[in-house]
Amino acid sequence: MRLMGLTPLGRRLFSPTKMSRVLFVLLRLGAVLVLLYAVPGVAAKNSACPLFLLFTTQRSGSGWTCQVLDAQPHIACGKKRQRKNEHMGNMTISEMMIHYSPSVWQKKSRIARQTIPWAMWVADANKAFEILREENCGPEGVPGQMAIGFKLMYDQVPDHLVPNFLRFVVDHNITMLH
Repeated sequence: MRLMGLTPLGRRLFSPTKMSRVLFVLLRLGAVLVLLYAVPGVAAKNSACPLFLLFTTQRSGSGWTCQVLDAQPHIACGKKRQRKNEHMGNMTISEMMIHYSPSVWQKKSRIARQTIPWAMWVADANKAFEILREENCGPEGVPGQMAIGFKLMYDQVPDHLVPNFLRFVVDHNITMLH
């Protein structure tokens, strides 16, 4: 989290550690649940569940934030995966578009990052939400809806796709937690 333009006192008041504590208190009070459910028409097309993205940067506490969100009733942040050792319980994969991170993309793809087609990126985003829908959502109109989402790092949206990404977020009524 960048704190540019703040006085030294402001930087201390709004430090990531203090903001995490504030976020935790808000979560405990259900404020995020209100945020996810209060907007009319939040449910995306063909979804019984409201969608959200935890839009963040590396080393910001976003993994912890996603865990805290996931621990709340009616919120799923990331996909559950069975561990090989059944006694350890499940684990959650919160970063479902990690293959678009520049360092991962460079190692695994033959396509230049600046030429990633929108159709490919949006298909992967839709696939990520579909996995979460199948895991967490019942038919539309079923009481006890789950808000579903995952972490998305700033650099996982290539610069040339930002206008399309913003349209995608608006068109699908995706709540952005930032």
